[in-house]
Amino acid sequence: MVNRIVQLVCLVLLVSMAFAPKASSHFTLEYQSRYITEGRNNLQSGGIFLSGLETDLTDSTSINVNYGLAQDKSNDYDELETGITYTTQVNGLIFNWAITHLSFPRQATSDTELSLDMEWELSANLTSFANLVHSFAASGRYLELGLLTQTQLTNHSLVSATILAGFDDNYLSSGGSYYDHLSIKLKTEHSLSAGVLAYTELSHHFAYSESAKTETLSDNQTSFNIGVVYSF
Repeated sequence: MVNRIVQLVCLVLLVSMAFAPKASSHFTLEYQSRYITEGRNNLQSGGIFLSGLETDLTDSTSINVNYGLAQDKSNDYDELETGITYTTQVNGLIFNWAITHLSFPRQATSDTELSLDMEWELSANLTSFANLVHSFAASGRYLELGLLTQTQLTNHSLVSATILAGFDDNYLSSGGSYYDHLSIKLKTEHSLSAGVLAYTELSHHFAYSESAKTETLSDNQTSFNIGVVYSF
C-alpha cells in the first residue's frame, strides 16, 4: 500500500513538472568503480552506472528519479528510485525529509524508505551531518554521523573531505544494533561552464560488522566515482 502511494505521488509531481517552467532541474551521470552503500559492496564484481534527474518544484520541495545499472552483466542488477524531499531550516539546522521508493526490476523486489538528513554548519568550512533511514522492507534503521570540510581552490574548483561512521539497527541484518563501518572520502568539483559541473571522489571504507564484511567480501575497500551534473 505504501509503495503504491509513493508511486502515485511521484507520478503527480512528474506531471506537475511539465507545467512548472520556473522549476530548476539537475541531471547527473555518474560511474562508481564499486557500488558501496552503508559500508558494504552491493555487487559481487565491477561497478555501476548511475543517472538521475532532480527537480526543485519549490524552494523547499524537490523530486528525484534515479536509475542504476551494474557494469558487469553477471550481477544481473539494476535499480530504480523515485523520491520526494522536503527541506526546512530551524536555528541554523537544515532538515531534509524524504520518502523514496526503490524497485529492483531484475530481482523483482522493492522497498520504501523514510529518511531524515540533518546538517549543521559549525564554521565557514566545516559542517556536521546526520543521516537516518528507515526501511519498511527490513523493518530496520541505519544511521550515519559525519563531518564535512571544504575549501574553494579557485573560482571554478572546490575540494572537500568527509569522514563518517555508520550504525546498523536491523537494516542490513536482523542481528540487532551495532557500529558498522567508517568511511573517509575526498571529493573535487570543477565548473566546466555555466550549468555544467564535473566531479571525482575517492573513498576508503573500513567494515567492522560481520554483515558488512560478508557483503563487502573484505574488511575494507577503496572506490572512486566520476560524474557530471548539468543544471537547467
